[in-house]
This record gives sequence, C-alpha cells and structure tokens, in this order.
Amino acid sequence: MKLRAADVDRIMEANIPKPPKALSADDYINSNAQARDAAIESLTSFTSQSSARRGEVLPLPPRSLVTRVDVANDFGLLPDQDPGQEGTHLEKALPPLPPPLALRGVDLALINSRADLIMGLTQNLPMNELGLPKIIYRADLLDWHLFSGATSPGDDPSERYKTMQEYLDMATLHLSYAEGFPALPTGEPLWARMPSETSEHYAVFTEYCTMAGARQTTKLTRYPHDQLLQWFHEDYWPLRAQCFDMLQQVHAAKMREQRILSCEDNHYLEAENVWNRLQSMLSTVNWDILKDEPEKFVSVMERVAKLQRMSLGLSAVGDKREIKSDTIEVTMRKIAQPSTFKMRADDSGIDVKQLLASPEALASAQELVIRMTRSEQILQETREDENVS
Repeated sequence: MKLRAADVDRIMEANIPKPPKALSADDYINSNAQARDAAIESLTSFTSQSSARRGEVLPLPPRSLVTRVDVANDFGLLPDQDPGQEGTHLEKALPPLPPPLALRGVDLALINSRADLIMGLTQNLPMNELGLPKIIYRADLLDWHLFSGATSPGDDPSERYKTMQEYLDMATLHLSYAEGFPALPTGEPLWARMPSETSEHYAVFTEYCTMAGARQTTKLTRYPHDQLLQWFHEDYWPLRAQCFDMLQQVHAAKMREQRILSCEDNHYLEAENVWNRLQSMLSTVNWDILKDEPEKFVSVMERVAKLQRMSLGLSAVGDKREIKSDTIEVTMRKIAQPSTFKMRADDSGIDVKQLLASPEALASAQELVIRMTRSEQILQETREDENVS
C-alpha cells in the first residue's frame, strides 16, 4: 500500500510535535519541511507484516462491486435473456463488503481518538492457546479519522472498508513465541520499547509496569490522567503488563525449582558424609557391650538412611517419588489457565476431556494409578509369603 500525501500530513500532524520556538517564518517552514521529509522516509520504509510467507496462501482480494456477465451459456444465451432477442449486457450488483474482522462489534461512531481505535481493535485480537495475542497494531500507522464515524444510510461502505483493511494490514505486527513469551518482530519482549513508543512514553510505562502491589494509573501524578489513559490504550499497557507478570511468575517458579534442587543436593552430600563416618565405625563397635541395647546404634543408622533417601526425593519406606520439572510453556499454561479439572456434579465419574486438558490433573491421575498398582503388587507378594510360610 502506498501512502498518499494527505495521509502523510495527517500522520505527521498526530506524531511529530511542532517546533516550540521559531526565529522567523522561514525557520518555521523549514523545520516542518524537514520533519515531513523524515516522516515520509520512515513510513515508506516500513514493510507490511502481512505479506505472504513461504507456504502461506493469503485470501483472494475483494471482487469488483459489479460482475459483468457477457459470456453465453451452453445454449448460446446470456442469463435472463429471452430467446430471439439480441445479446444484452447484464450487470449484477454484489452485496456491499462487510467491515474488517478486526472491527467486528466496534461502533465506529464512538471512535474519537487514536486511543479509542486501539481499544476497539484490542477486543478482536486473535489469541493463541495461552490467551495471549498473535498480533498487535502499530498505532502511529493508523489514521483514526478514517475509522471514525458511522457510514451514512444509503451509502456503500465497501471502498471505505477496503481502505481500512489495507491500513490494518500495513500496521500489523506479528508476535513470536519462540522463547515461550510474546516477542516483537525485533526479538525483544512485548513489554520492551515498541517502535511507535517515545522514550517518555516508555519511561512512564516502565514505572507503571514495575509498580508495587496493584497497579493504578492515578498513582502516576506527574502527568494529567487523561494523557495517561491515552498512552494506556495506544501502547497496550494492560496486555504488556499481563505478559510481564506471567514471565515474572515463571522466573520465580524456575528460581524456586533450582534452589530446591541445590538444597537437596547439599543435604544429600552432608548425609553421605555422616553415613560414611558411621559405616567406618562398624568395625570398631564393640557389640558385646551393646548387645543389651544394640537398637540404639541401629536407630542412628536408620535415621541417616532415611535422611539420605529423602534428600533424593524418595520416601523413607521405599516408595519412589519423581521430581517434576515443567517447561516454560507448561508453566505459562498453568498460569494462563488454572486447573479446570472437576468431578461431575452427579458423581457419576470423571470427565475424560477435562482430565486430558489439564496437564496437572493428568499427571496426578497417572501418579495415583502407579501408586495403586504398586500397592496391589505389595499386597499380592505379602499374601504369597503368608501362604508359603
């Protein structure tokens, strides 16, 4: 899509501040001309993120509003043409194009600013299985005046909707989840500075994102609240803060897991030292002295053995318990979608679909089956031993 001169002027007016001081009229004109040239170079160098990729098939462009039927059928007649008449040229009007899917359910009459436009677009962002967006839109590349206002009754909005879709395609940014968290096309996380975000805007967002406790825009008293709300919607503050919180929880979970493993390793090494020392004392123990109370020495050995087994994640009675190490994706799934596994209301059984959809519930069910199988084996062996005796 090629921007027109009027489009560049509107985008420049919304994004480039006017020079605060100008010594003369010529300085003012030259400053605006330089800013306009820089804006044209920046905008025309931006490539659409919605171009077809390898192996991807994009939908066909909208058909013309009028279909001209000028090819005869098998009988040599044009549709709706009576026999014996000369060939006529039939024009069949197609229904008007629907609005873009990104604006589904959005009242265009309520769009009075760029923040209102981004609020409407955020409602229809395509989401992945984690409940996070697949794409976002660059607010600085969207002329909100084009999207503002409902179509007059009787007018055909098809051309307007087509232009809207072209603008949305040009402003689309596809997010990547290669590392498990949403990242911009540059590889930086979604909560990093966005291409359309100024240093001042990003500094305020960073202060909001790292705010202790419950976040509130009213606590940022250095700026007017109306201005903060505009940045809040234009720069996707709620969405970016949610992604930031999710990764912080993943980071804390992984740190806790590493500390647990380190603690268990230290306990095992200490228990191994004590065990080796006690084992070296076996040959020096005078069992004749302890023959009246040998259980004291054995009790110490038993306690050390239990400590050593528990440091490995094993139970003291010999029931093995595996250490669960979840990936970043699984941890984010648990955060985004808490455990939804529930028994049926009528207690008639377990909903298998819910069980399979919850990794945590499925793992617990597998562990329960293993425990019951082992218990049954132990019980069977005990009965066999009793029969033999």
